Amino acid sequence: MSHNLRLSLMMWTRRVSTLPIRLTGQRRCLSQSAIAVFRDVPPLRQYRKGLLLSGRTVGFVPTMGALHDGHMSLIRQAAQENTDVVVSIYVNPTQFGVNEDLDSYPRTWNEDLEKIQTLNTEFESKSWTGSGRVTAIFAPTTKVVYPTLPPTSELNGNGSFVTITPLATKLEGASRPVFFRGVATVCTKLFNMVTPDRVYFGQKDVQQSIIIKRMVQDFHIDTEVRVGPTSREPDGLAMSSRNVYLGARRRNVGLVLSRALRAAEAVYLSGKKLRKEILGAANSFAQSTLAEQELLPAYKRARFEVDYISLADPESLEELDHVDESKGAVLSGAVKMFPLEEPQEGEDCGLGGGKPQRWREQKREINETIPKCFALTLVVIMADDGMLMNFDVGDGIISSQQKFKGGKWKDRLVAKKIADHRYKKSKQPFTADDSRRGERGREADHGGVSSRPPKRQRLNNGDFQPSTASITGVSNNSSSKYATGPQREVISSLFSYNPVAKTVPTAEESTAHDDAEATKASNAPLVDGIDTFTSLGLSPELAAHLLTKLKLKNPTAIQKSSITQLLKENCDGFIQAETGSGKTLAYLLPLVQRLMNLSGRKSAEEGQGQPTPIHRDSGLFAIILAPTRELCKQISVVLDSLLNCAHWLVAGTVIGGEKKKSEKARLRKGLNILVATPGRLADHLDNTKVLDVGLVRWLVLDEGDRLMELGFEEEIQNIIKKLDSKRRPTSKIENLPPKRLTVLCSATLKMNVQRLGEMSLKDAVHIQADPADEIEDASSQAGDAQKSLEFSAPAQLKQSFAIVASKLRLVTLTALLKSTFIRKGTVMKAIVFVSCADSVDYHFEVFTRKSDKSTEGVGKGEKEREGEEKEEKDSIAEAASTTNSSTQGTVAESPTLSNPNNSVMLHKLHGSLPQHVRTATLSAFAKQKDTSVLICTDVASRGLDLPNVDFVIEYDPAFSADDHLHRIGRTARLGRDGRAMIFLLPGSEEGYINVLKRGYRDNNTKAVTRSDESDILKRGFGRTNGKGWEEAATEFQLDIERWTLDNPSILEMARRAFQSHIRAYATHIASEREYFNIKDLHLGHLAKGFGLRDRPTKINVPGLRTGKEETKKAFKANRTVESSDKKNESGPKNDSAADKMRKKMREHMSAANEFNIA
Repeated sequence: MSHNLRLSLMMWTRRVSTLPIRLTGQRRCLSQSAIAVFRDVPPLRQYRKGLLLSGRTVGFVPTMGALHDGHMSLIRQAAQENTDVVVSIYVNPTQFGVNEDLDSYPRTWNEDLEKIQTLNTEFESKSWTGSGRVTAIFAPTTKVVYPTLPPTSELNGNGSFVTITPLATKLEGASRPVFFRGVATVCTKLFNMVTPDRVYFGQKDVQQSIIIKRMVQDFHIDTEVRVGPTSREPDGLAMSSRNVYLGARRRNVGLVLSRALRAAEAVYLSGKKLRKEILGAANSFAQSTLAEQELLPAYKRARFEVDYISLADPESLEELDHVDESKGAVLSGAVKMFPLEEPQEGEDCGLGGGKPQRWREQKREINETIPKCFALTLVVIMADDGMLMNFDVGDGIISSQQKFKGGKWKDRLVAKKIADHRYKKSKQPFTADDSRRGERGREADHGGVSSRPPKRQRLNNGDFQPSTASITGVSNNSSSKYATGPQREVISSLFSYNPVAKTVPTAEESTAHDDAEATKASNAPLVDGIDTFTSLGLSPELAAHLLTKLKLKNPTAIQKSSITQLLKENCDGFIQAETGSGKTLAYLLPLVQRLMNLSGRKSAEEGQGQPTPIHRDSGLFAIILAPTRELCKQISVVLDSLLNCAHWLVAGTVIGGEKKKSEKARLRKGLNILVATPGRLADHLDNTKVLDVGLVRWLVLDEGDRLMELGFEEEIQNIIKKLDSKRRPTSKIENLPPKRLTVLCSATLKMNVQRLGEMSLKDAVHIQADPADEIEDASSQAGDAQKSLEFSAPAQLKQSFAIVASKLRLVTLTALLKSTFIRKGTVMKAIVFVSCADSVDYHFEVFTRKSDKSTEGVGKGEKEREGEEKEEKDSIAEAASTTNSSTQGTVAESPTLSNPNNSVMLHKLHGSLPQHVRTATLSAFAKQKDTSVLICTDVASRGLDLPNVDFVIEYDPAFSADDHLHRIGRTARLGRDGRAMIFLLPGSEEGYINVLKRGYRDNNTKAVTRSDESDILKRGFGRTNGKGWEEAATEFQLDIERWTLDNPSILEMARRAFQSHIRAYATHIASEREYFNIKDLHLGHLAKGFGLRDRPTKINVPGLRTGKEETKKAFKANRTVESSDKKNESGPKNDSAADKMRKKMREHMSAANEFNIA
């Protein structure tokens, strides 16, 4: 630091002067950069009076010093909107509590001056578009701010205070009762001293901004409150002067607050409005992070406590039960970071890099024997109030309204008009031209200045030209005219201005699948001839049934391990295996075998002491819980097929969406095995008396990770408690275990699964495939122990990715599906995963629409063959549509994808469909023997075993890597081959390729290859005679757009799909948000992928929030109609002929129009 920055502030106590600050290494004085420093009020007011007389505007940025980038952004905004900027630096004692960090608060005067001077140098550069700069710094003493009584930090202390209740007593005010009282008091004083035109605050503390705005409004303070966005550090932590307290370890854990609020925001963006759902996501994330820290040793962890996480009204700050979209809500929170328990030698514990001397000098009461970490005696409170939902603090500027009294009425009218004009002018964006006008007087503008063009994604190709280059003579008036006129369609070219992929394809990636040797399946049944089902302990009857009826000769690796363990011992088990390896049979086979071994002993009166098999009235012995209804149905089908060899055992289901009356009837008849969803089972346990769980000895929790993710933790806890409380011993049934055995199945060992295991398992055995049985290379067998806990894709799965621009997504998907089914028998079934239900509905309509152009890509000879086979295909489609009335609307033939070789049947599935429709659609797809495609959401990604699925397409990437691996696990099951492809956008999404490659346990990167989008389009549209593939793809896209516009219902469906897709895109997990950043989306290009020609800002559908301008226009239109109706209530109604006549008369009588030039 240079000598010129070591300033004594006492010399500025009673006078004003310029402070010629010289930067380090500079010898000349920067006269234009002179900054006046004031320590008292009279010279400051004299300075402000001079600015007022010269017509200059003042922007005020109040701070407590220790300036960071957040303060700098506010100063930049103030310099952009004003000619002069005043920055105050004053650590206000009245907003600190009794035991808070007033003495230790960072005071960095020299560093702050250097930052402000550097910012002024930026303002004087040619690149700066504004005209303002920092001209004064107000650094008052405490005696100046509080002249009569010394300030107090006590709640009942003496002094002149400003209190804004009840806003100041909520949220942060509940934990810090004097904080907002001190803030309101010092802001009132500073506003009175500086009298600024505008004041600037950061949005980090939303509650503070709301209180300041209320104070300005209530006390008629003549200033405008501007609120800037929250500035965050690269790791996501909100910038604050107190961040220096944290240190490296606590800083990493301190991110829990912002990430928890982001999780809650994602739930809100997904369409959920209830408080329980929104705050549940934040609390769940915080609790899981806290649990992770508790598992770490003391020298690694950083403990914290959640002070509050709130969902409040944006005006009153009252807690909300649900969010009203028209009003919005404030999502905020605070956590307390506790001291480090065991700081390490030389560890960065905070306060300027862990310098204990600096802390001891400022905090005298700390014991000198404390180890080298000041944080041992400090609890840091971190608040993050920056999360707004449908509520913008910065747009609504609260300004006082002047009232003019006395004098002549004409003078009052003139003064009122001047004030109104000044108020309206303040609402307009401040430009550099406005500031120059204030300095040199009001001069007329000569010529219009074109407004800033809309943002566009800049490309690296050299042929891009700005749109304004070819427009001349267009003024601001004309541009505003067109902006407020009727909405115009945007018909953009399909192959122009598309972003270029950053990833350069390599020859190794393109030919990896072709050159790779046949990979041995990792989830195939064992074929060594030794381990058969009978050798594992299954009875000959059950083993013969598996061989003859189910065509299963040998067990898989996980089945071998689980059958052996669960038949041998009466203990709990945790089964972990990759997708498609046969987990369902892994727990069903030992369960059925042990139930077959059970026998009932006849009484002496009945004679014959020989045991007899049990029957359906013997009692309920086993319960299987699954997270989704589809998975329950599938488990039930597999279980029924197994029980065909044991007809005396009866299984049933109780799942949501079915009639409870029918379920009670089945329970009344008697069941031995019950497959259920947690919610419906908990309901029956509470309300169905006939359900007797006293003999339940087996409890299976399938897909444990999904059970926890869907929020079934509370239901499972209640179920386990009731099973324990109602369990009763019995001596009538032999081989019945004395205690309940619980089996947990999951592919991963995440934190929520461990919590579920702690809740349900006791002395459990970890069951996984024996490494000696798995077919893998020696290099993979040498992996560490953590590898065995990771969820990996099947080794034989061939996975590829395609980098496709937003505008080309729809045509590329169409080309991929058409080329996939071009040869008969090449692919029997395919699944297309999309992100939301609205997108499923729209794409189903696109591919099943009737169009004469659907056969344009077929040659003449093929058309003749198509005519010959037309009757046969029509009969197949008719038979498919009439097989089940429940699938009407979800199963149809696809003219777009069909060809003479294959008639493609299209199915759709998502969670918004009724349960019986979902079940019927899944059954139709599973039993379909012809070529078929299923378009679905993630409802079909977990646990479902759909036969003969050869190809999985992820049109929209999954929301997490685990969900992605579950999706591609629908193919390549039980040793069969399979293919999967994912669509990625150019840019940040290309980084997701590394996540795809991590899904293979042996790091077999050759299993993930790249497919070029142009090659896909050539194969799909290249068969058109006389047309190039680009022309054919463009014609298909335009045909979709015209069809969408011509059908209002389809147009609304496309708009809903577009908006739902954007909301779903924002719900990717935090660890993958760097790849899927919603700010990187080009919304205009993305809308074209949904067949839309609207501007993204104009895409609104019923039931969704409309824009501000559209709401005002609709209100005025309705008011006009109502008034006209009232006028005509007594007279006859105007018919259409009279309206047409009046319109024609007005054309001739009024001003000129395009046909009547007057």
